[in-house]
Amino acid sequence: LSGRLVDLTRMSALATGFDSLARSVLGQDGGTPRTPEWAETTCGVPAAEIRRFAHAWAAARPAMLIPGFSIQRVSAGEETFRLTVALQLATGNFGVRGGSTGSLNNSLPTPRVGTMSAMTPPGQPSIPVLRWPDAILQGRSGGYPTDIHAIYLAGCNCLNQGGDVRKSMAAFEALDFAVCHELFLTPTARRCDVVLPAASPLEKEDIGIPWLGNYLLYKPAALPPAGSARSDYDIYCDLSDRMGAGSEFSGGRSAAQWIDAFLAASEVPDHEDFRRTGIYRAAEQERVGLEDFASDPSGHPLDTPSGKVEIESDRYARVTGFPALPGWRDRCGDARFPLSLVTPKRAEKTHSQLGDRSSPLGPADHALQMNPADAARRGIGTGDEVRLFNRNGVVHVRVTITEDIMPGVVSLHEGVWVQLDGNGEDRAGSANMLSDTEGTGPEHACVMHALPVEVARDEGGPGTIVP
Repeated sequence: LSGRLVDLTRMSALATGFDSLARSVLGQDGGTPRTPEWAETTCGVPAAEIRRFAHAWAAARPAMLIPGFSIQRVSAGEETFRLTVALQLATGNFGVRGGSTGSLNNSLPTPRVGTMSAMTPPGQPSIPVLRWPDAILQGRSGGYPTDIHAIYLAGCNCLNQGGDVRKSMAAFEALDFAVCHELFLTPTARRCDVVLPAASPLEKEDIGIPWLGNYLLYKPAALPPAGSARSDYDIYCDLSDRMGAGSEFSGGRSAAQWIDAFLAASEVPDHEDFRRTGIYRAAEQERVGLEDFASDPSGHPLDTPSGKVEIESDRYARVTGFPALPGWRDRCGDARFPLSLVTPKRAEKTHSQLGDRSSPLGPADHALQMNPADAARRGIGTGDEVRLFNRNGVVHVRVTITEDIMPGVVSLHEGVWVQLDGNGEDRAGSANMLSDTEGTGPEHACVMHALPVEVARDEGGPGTIVP
């Protein structure tokens, strides 16, 4: 802004509210100017480096900004994505080839292909995924739409991967009956009354719809299901028969016949070639979100009151309770838990896959990363066993001291399967012992980073869970 690198004419054609954001950033609204020097005190990156990078970014055309989901999984993480969109607008990279909108990277349409109906009954109640333990434990008395006595799970290690593992365990204890489909005895499966052995992706034919990208994948079965394992579809078909629904679920088709039907309803022109090569690429491979709007704002307006991107939005404020204008929010501190925990994924695994530390395939190098200054103040050295704790739980884990993480922050990879001792404390290093089910924003999105915690040397006795 101070370097006059923003195309204000282009900005006004695409967005409203940028003038208010600019005044806020410059401190012209009575607040603190959000200068590189101010940012340095928060993120630790030198002001000169921030300024150099900002000018290089503004000069680059096009430049793509794809914000990772991790930066949204914090309290008020919605504000982050509002600001990344504003950055792409300010730098002229919004909606142009080689650029991006600055928002989610999986919202563009995928090629047309048939699917089965979800068969959702009218009036089916729903809850935020993060709140499933609360819905079980509180039911109607807690304002939820129904009392839950049984659950049926497929494709989900929710006890380990949702917020607040101890609350999730309590929710399972409160159920009358629980069933899951699984390949492994995960922490969730171990608490189910019935575990139905499910076929792996290598043991069933399917069509792959990508997370992002304008293509489809054909996935033949590499081998038949082992032992008593069966595909999810076949399990559902048998249950449907036993419950008297007959072919209402299956439509009288086998899984292979459904694949044929999906292809018949698709845009794939040569089904045999698709099966042979394993991939169909749609015609448009170079595309960017909201390209039509960016090239012709009046001819392709957005579904907003102004028809434009609304950087400042009174409607957003009414619906969410957040400010109409996005901005920085200081962390709500708790003197008992002065450190911020981040829980990243491992590059070689997805979530809790191979997360059993008692298995030879489990993570052998699992450790809490900690800055030397924070460790020194607590008398902790590399290789020490520590207690990582907050009001939700206690985790016992080994420490690695490294300059790779900034002071005030500690890092523990997510996905390790929880293993409780007799005191209800985790001995494996399961990060979600320390998260919660409160969430953020109107959709109660999960908060898995910047969790308030404290670390202390493990003296061998049981830890204390702070109420």
